[in-house]
Order: sequence, then C-alpha cells, then structure tokens
Amino acid sequence: MSKEKQAVLKIAGVFISTVIGAGFASGQEIVTFFIRYGRSGLLGLGVAGALFILYGWGILSCVYKNKIRTYSEFTDQIAGRQAGRVLSWIVTAYMLLSYGIMLAGSGAILQEQFGLSYEAGVLILSGLTFLTFLTGAKGMVSVNSFLAPVLTAGILFISMMGILQPQKTAQANSYLQLVPLSMLSIPQAGNYGKALLSSLLYVSYNMLTAAAVLTTLGPYLIREKTPFRAALAGGGTLAVVSFVLGVATFINYGTIKEIEIPALQLVADKKTLAYLYTFILMGAMYTTAISNGYGFADAIRSVLPIGKVWMSILTVLLGIFVSQLGFSQLVNKGYSLFGYIGLFQLLLLVMHWFPLKRSKHT
Repeated sequence: MSKEKQAVLKIAGVFISTVIGAGFASGQEIVTFFIRYGRSGLLGLGVAGALFILYGWGILSCVYKNKIRTYSEFTDQIAGRQAGRVLSWIVTAYMLLSYGIMLAGSGAILQEQFGLSYEAGVLILSGLTFLTFLTGAKGMVSVNSFLAPVLTAGILFISMMGILQPQKTAQANSYLQLVPLSMLSIPQAGNYGKALLSSLLYVSYNMLTAAAVLTTLGPYLIREKTPFRAALAGGGTLAVVSFVLGVATFINYGTIKEIEIPALQLVADKKTLAYLYTFILMGAMYTTAISNGYGFADAIRSVLPIGKVWMSILTVLLGIFVSQLGFSQLVNKGYSLFGYIGLFQLLLLVMHWFPLKRSKHT
C-alpha cells in the first residue's frame, strides 16, 4: 500500500471515529434529527452525507493550502484573529459538552443493558478516558484509527438486522408498514424544509469537533489530492452508515421512538447481539470521548499553566458534571444549539474556500 493510501485511511479513520459517538451509534441522533420527519428525513440523511464529504474536503484543503497545524490557526485563517479566537473558545466549550454527552451515553447504555447504576456507567468511561488522556495525542489518534473499521462494521450489521428482521411490535406503527419500496415515495408534506435544516445542523455540530481534530492532521496531507480522497473515504463512509441506520430506525420507528438507545431496540429480541452491540456503542463513545476530552484539555493547557495529569483530572470532573443532565436531553438540546454555531463556521469556510478554488483556475 502506498504512503498516500495509508495517510488517506488514517485521516478517514480519525474522521469517522470522531463523528461516530454515542448519539450516532445509539441511533438517538438519527431519530431526533431525521426520522421523526418521516420519509423526508431519509432525504435529509442523503443531503447530510454529501455535506460531510464537502465539509471535510473544505477543512482538509484549507489545512493543506495554508500549512495549518492547529485548530486556532484554522479559525484565524477563516475568521481573522479576533473572531477566530472567539470561535475557538466556543468550540472548546462544545468539546466539553460533547465529552459529557459521551459519559452520559455510557451511563444510559450500561444501565439499560446490564442494570448498573447510571453513575457507575459514567465512572467507567471517565476512568478509561482519563488513562488515554495521559498517553497524549498519539495515543488518541492510534485508538481512533484502529476502532473506526470495527465501529462501522458493527453499526452496519445491526442496522441490516433491523431492516431484514423488523421488530414484530413495529408492524402497526412503522412508517413503511414493512414495505421497503414505499421508502421511494414522495416525502411527507411540510417536512422538506425541516429535514434540510436538520441536515445542516446535524453536519455542522458534528464538524465543529471534527474540524478541531482534522486541523491537526496536516502532516498526513502529503499530496494536493489527499484532502479530497480522505474526505471522500471518511465522509462517504459516514454517509452510507448513517443512511442504513436511518432506514433501520425508520422501519422500526413505532418501537424505538421513546427509547434512549434506539439502535439496541433493533435487536432487543436477540440477547447475544444486544450485548455485542453494547460493546460497539461503548467503543463509539470511547473514541469520541477521548477526541473531545483531549481537545478540551489541550485548549485549556495552551493558556493556563496546568500540568497534564491535573488537567486530565479537571476534564473528567467537568465531564461527569455535564453528564448529570441526561443523555437524550443533552443530544436534543445541546447539539441543536451548537449546530447553529457550526453553521457559522461552515459559512466562514465556504467564504474562504471558494476564493481559493477560483484563484487556482484563473
């Protein structure tokens, strides 16, 4: 395998692992942002997949063209020094929120599957992330790159099970009524706009964190075409996985709409698979938690004289505090708020990127 292909796969793995967290792998994000809008939600998922590729390409291209090494350099480049600093601190706050959401997801899953207390689940993941924080950025990237294929395969498998073997109690309430071809019908009236807005918000808040991670991968962008190839590999994988999971939750909507962890309900009558997917979910939370938690700690340490160990302890304690708000409430409220901030980052990136593309062809 060529050096560039290895670089593309490494970047794509980090991209995928950063986005596939508790909200994504659990199905809670897909239901909240898309499936509740019916058939037009599936259209929204398709748009979101395309946006992941384009957004990732824009970020990586900016990093390559301007030889960027940190997220603060990226925000300075697209927004100017003053506005860039404000955006950088907002994203730092978001990374803490996202870290807390991963801890909350761990508590919800272990409580639902194994009967552990919510607090025990939170403490287990916070302990694992603390140990990883101590290994530094290299450990974080290595873990994310290794687990990305495992997470992708696990989510696709469970989703296909939900499509091929729908939950029996879903027959009366399913949007599809178990007729797959009806997915191609015209979306429900009045939901086009909501589904498209959800696509923008969904991709934007995910890319807030992804941008903070991708902007540190400049050394892997070894050729001019590497940014596009990496974005296509990572964003394209996210597009496929999110759409397949969306179809599965769409078919079984009647049984999963009130569930904290909708994806687990897809195999609720298959205990072995349910336990297996619990570990997939924990892996998804772990990868995103270490990306966000480490990003937050690193940003704070850049301005405050705090050692790595004490900063790691502080990050874990703050994450535990945030997690007490509850998993679904954090996903429903917190992500939407930061989605609008992510739209602002996207607008700045577009304004910066298009002049670069035009200058290349003039």
